[in-house]
Amino acid sequence: MNSYIYRCIKINFVVALSLFSLTIMAQRRTTSDEKFKNTNIERPFFTGGNFGLQFGTITAIDVSPILGYRFTENFAVGIGATYQYYRNGRYNPAIQTDIYGGRVFVRFYFLEKLFLHGEAELINFEKIAFIPGTGSTQNERIWENNLFLGGGYRQLIGEFTSMHISILYNFNQGPYSPFSNPQIRIGFDISL
Repeated sequence: MNSYIYRCIKINFVVALSLFSLTIMAQRRTTSDEKFKNTNIERPFFTGGNFGLQFGTITAIDVSPILGYRFTENFAVGIGATYQYYRNGRYNPAIQTDIYGGRVFVRFYFLEKLFLHGEAELINFEKIAFIPGTGSTQNERIWENNLFLGGGYRQLIGEFTSMHISILYNFNQGPYSPFSNPQIRIGFDISL
């Protein structure tokens, strides 16, 4: 699944870069960090999240929306959901699974564009174990708790919108975890 993660990162980056370019071209003016701070106070709720698409031998679809609240200019909390479809056609039969779950997170913004991120996530996925000598697999759905800690960089791309990239480390990674450390995410926040 490591190739899945790296391809999703590339796709998320390309999508984010394309949206960022379109926003810059459409705005014709720059938004200052100070104006964004004032907007955060006036509009404390935000939404956004991240998504990813990959098609081919390995197909992956990731939709992870969030809803958050800024208590101060520097401190925000939120909840989110995640759904991922994964199919790897390199095996016969192809391996496919649906991953779903939820999360709660906390962010602390400092130095204008940098932030610390902590997150507790609970996901459900299919544990796939190959049975030696038979060529078959034994599948079982399991729940896994993840505890992500890390940081990131936020770039304003509009009066009410920012794009962020974060690097998170799972401190509770289990032996069957579908993701490897570190996890790199690219997403958006939109003030409501």
